[in-house]
Amino acid sequence: MDTENRINHEEYQFFIRANTLTIDRETQFPNPFPIWLPETRWDQMSELIRMADYRFLRDSFDQFPKDWKEW
Repeated sequence: MDTENRINHEEYQFFIRANTLTIDRETQFPNPFPIWLPETRWDQMSELIRMADYRFLRDSFDQFPKDWKEW
């Protein structure tokens, strides 16, 4: 896939290192679901949201909180 330019390297690196991310909590959005979403998972999601193709997720959390909890 790499030789065919079908890999987004930013996304690939994120998923490879998701458990070892260094989180900048000063610029992190607040966890919208602190009761049921662990901070470690929110840290990872926050870093994902910083990528252009995943920015829509931030609005999705606000618009569909019940769906996110169910999922």
